[in-house]
Amino acid sequence: ILHMKVRNTKGEITLPTKILELLPIRRFQRYLFTITSENRFTMRIEGYPSDVLVQAASIHNVLLGVNQ
Repeated sequence: ILHMKVRNTKGEITLPTKILELLPIRRFQRYLFTITSENRFTMRIEGYPSDVLVQAASIHNVLLGVNQ
């Protein structure tokens, strides 16, 4: 398992070549990449006695097949 934090300002992610080179492609031919994105902040909303937490999350699973 590899966990990376990236700043995504363009709405896209490119995996570095060095990361892909770490995959043991002789042992496995398919890899599952899970990409998560989240945003959270608190704000004052009229009618609520205290700040409200606003949070959004998105999860994408990508199955990558590798041919030698």
